[in-house]
Amino acid sequence: MVSGEDERYGEIVRSVRTAFPPSLRRADRLAKHVEVKIAWAMRREGLTDETVVIDREARGTRDFDRDAPLTCDKSLSRFLPPGGCLRVVEADGNIRGYREGDPT
Repeated sequence: MVSGEDERYGEIVRSVRTAFPPSLRRADRLAKHVEVKIAWAMRREGLTDETVVIDREARGTRDFDRDAPLTCDKSLSRFLPPGGCLRVVEADGNIRGYREGDPT
């Protein structure tokens, strides 16, 4: 799986626009990110515990984007299925855990 627009992107965008409240629908721009694609696949396939390795730091965890309002780090828990847990292993080996329902 890679970042960018693909068949998963369109599916996620459509779902976010119908399932998320209006205040969160801008989250559809995160649909290009691998972490969000994995979280949405977990939802679709009924998976609740997964790990993904990415080749960078998660967006929203770096000094220059930490204060951005809409990032994977702040929003990923909203994409996970009920009871879902996703671990994101960053390029430097750092592991970030996200659980469905965690506050953002």
